[in-house]
Amino acid sequence: MGGSQGTPKRENTPGNIVPPLNIQIPAVNETTLESREDITILWVGTLPQDISKQTLEEKIQQVNNSVRLYDDLTLSSAASHLGTVVNCMKDSLEYIQLTEKEKAVIILSYSDPMNSDLVKKYLGEVNSKRQVDSILILDNLNQADPSWSSSFTKVSIFNNFNQVFAEVVKQIELIARQLLAFSSFEQKQRTTKDLTKESASFLWFQVLVDALKKMPTNKNSFKSMLTMCRNYYGTQKKYEADINEFESKYIPSNAVKWYTRDTFLYRLLNKALRTEDVTSLYVFRTFIVDLCNQLEAEFGKLKVNEDELILYRGQQMSETEFEKLQHNEHNLISTNGFFSTTRGKHIATNFAKTSSTSAC
Repeated sequence: MGGSQGTPKRENTPGNIVPPLNIQIPAVNETTLESREDITILWVGTLPQDISKQTLEEKIQQVNNSVRLYDDLTLSSAASHLGTVVNCMKDSLEYIQLTEKEKAVIILSYSDPMNSDLVKKYLGEVNSKRQVDSILILDNLNQADPSWSSSFTKVSIFNNFNQVFAEVVKQIELIARQLLAFSSFEQKQRTTKDLTKESASFLWFQVLVDALKKMPTNKNSFKSMLTMCRNYYGTQKKYEADINEFESKYIPSNAVKWYTRDTFLYRLLNKALRTEDVTSLYVFRTFIVDLCNQLEAEFGKLKVNEDELILYRGQQMSETEFEKLQHNEHNLISTNGFFSTTRGKHIATNFAKTSSTSAC
């Protein structure tokens, strides 16, 4: 996939209200990707028996790179334990309040006697936070109030660590598939100036792909992408294995297959798309172009046999996002990136039901 540098020419057709595109190749180094992920797992409370803090952190990082532990460490008395747990809750809540664009999965370890009123107050506070996707209570001693799971929409109670870990894997996958940025475009009652500015934002992703296709790529651009991903995840074995497999087996005709897998590629690329991180997207340009080319080819095949294609997607969103969609009925909707759909309405409905209720 080649191309020439510079500014591509665009025809000034009457319907073209998007300003000319200036292609600028950003300065890139191998540590460009921000180390912060869209999702953070917060462990609050007692560490599991026979599992060290380091081992616990490494195990959770097999699922999600960003982990924060608010644990009690070693405590001798119940009083000091309670005081430390309260501090853990306080510190985790402060962190959540400082994060606007991240989603958090909280694991509250209820392994030792705790003040139920304090826990209930904490659950009420974090349950109301938009950033919190789910709250998983580890209750080895069966002391948690069963009514919490019905009183708080994001709370689930489990009796052992393996159950909690399995649920974390499930929730991380659901969150990653649900995160999506979109914008709307309404041409009526807008001045030409407003339309020009708004359309540039609305068509951001389409313009990006157009630009990337005109940029030069070679084997070094592919290696740069792999190097950046390796630097991002460090020595974590799960991601290291995924990156090595991608390097040895990837071919352009399998771009869709690789994108739909729950791997480093899907997460990092989607994060860059949602945040409009042009520098990181430039690094991913080889894969983005391959993915777009394959999607266009597959769509071309569908058009031969089908005049109309109706697809469905189960999507969780906040009330604000839902109201925005309602307000823009019959207008155009654009997404920053790619998302999966299905021909079966019932499949999309079931997917939406199995997703967390946190965004509602």
